[in-house]
Amino acid sequence: MTMKNFLTYVLLTTFVFYKIDAICIPTRLKFAVKIENALPHNTTDQLKFNCKSGDTDLGYHALNVGQSYEWSFCANFFGKTLYFCNFQWGTKHQSFDVFSKSTPKDCPHGVCKWVAMLDGFYSSNPNYYGYLEKVHDWL
Repeated sequence: MTMKNFLTYVLLTTFVFYKIDAICIPTRLKFAVKIENALPHNTTDQLKFNCKSGDTDLGYHALNVGQSYEWSFCANFFGKTLYFCNFQWGTKHQSFDVFSKSTPKDCPHGVCKWVAMLDGFYSSNPNYYGYLEKVHDWL
């Protein structure tokens, strides 16, 4: 194999894998993350947070009680997609991965739901649709 053929092969292979990674198959690789503020109605503090992945910063958000924020994305074909969020509510805070390569099994119907409550964060339970289970305490 000549150097020219080798370089062509490397470039084509890289391009193909890049395109495969960019393909979003709705039934398999498309997900959404939903953050809900279910804190007590008598609170004046908003749920504030910033969520990021390795290449995307979703910015800072502030939710009043009863509000939610949602975004969707195509997971990396090779299972390397990671989104994490830093949360603050008054003097309390918490940081955790809201989506990672192990998360899809915990996202009923492709939606990873996180609910902020008085005692911490709850997530959808894949075994019982509509049921939430506590995952993280406030710090």
